[in-house]
Amino acid sequence: MANSKYNQVTDLLATGRLNWKSSSILGYLVQDATFDPDDTTVEQAGGSVYSTTLIQGRVVAPGGLFLGYPAFFQNVPGGSDYEMLLVLDQGMQNHSLLAFFDEDDAGLPLTTTNSGTFVLRPEMPDPVPENVDELMRLWMRV
Repeated sequence: MANSKYNQVTDLLATGRLNWKSSSILGYLVQDATFDPDDTTVEQAGGSVYSTTLIQGRVVAPGGLFLGYPAFFQNVPGGSDYEMLLVLDQGMQNHSLLAFFDEDDAGLPLTTTNSGTFVLRPEMPDPVPENVDELMRLWMRV
């Protein structure tokens, strides 16, 4: 599965449970997660969580495009493929799924060669909105 959002995002926005600019949005670096667009929680996606990070620099661009800065994960073991779950932190243990990333900006699996800090920069949307900070790489279209 290539980078995609979960079906519940539209409902979360419509009911006010998700505010892209002000809600707490996290990235979970996981291994062996599966993507089903109807999943709603991290538990349903499965996989083992290796690291979490807060997603910074979030803006809403024209055309329903939600953008954020790359995700930085610390102390990641090398030599493995990973997926990233973009989640809404709702103050409970099992957060709501927003998007699934399994490819980098070159369309390759999210793979680390060495251990250390892993920076996730998925491909930019096409077309890229005008006046968007070039550092923005995390995105979903709603």
